[in-house]
Amino acid sequence: MLDAGRIKKFASDGTFLTEWGSHGTGDGQFDRPARIAADSAGGVWVTDGVDPSYYLGTSRIQHFPGDGTFLAKWSELSVAVDITPGATGDPLLADRGTPVGSPDPPSVGRVQKLLGDGTLLAMWDAAGRPSTPGACWAT
Repeated sequence: MLDAGRIKKFASDGTFLTEWGSHGTGDGQFDRPARIAADSAGGVWVTDGVDPSYYLGTSRIQHFPGDGTFLAKWSELSVAVDITPGATGDPLLADRGTPVGSPDPPSVGRVQKLLGDGTLLAMWDAAGRPSTPGACWAT
């Protein structure tokens, strides 16, 4: 659960387990957390740092094990919209395809499949307008 720049972890019965993070832009801190996902190994993935209304900020993904210890971050991103673990536990990231800070409106979105270390495995996108067959637009 994201709450005021912190992640709070609960057991399936609602028992509070732990929390971590604070407001900020450093490792393990959250500026504008948007989406959170947990993988089957208990890892936590957080998209953070962008105001999607204005495309400003420092878009990044942060990765933590279940205990909240900072593992890694990826910050060479477009506007990160959503994240979910794939079948292997590696993240699938949906983004708007427009570089952070760009004055341009969102371009064709894309889905990126990453390894747990941030290595890009595959990307699905299409150049063109929303009516172009195969175009993937973020919402």
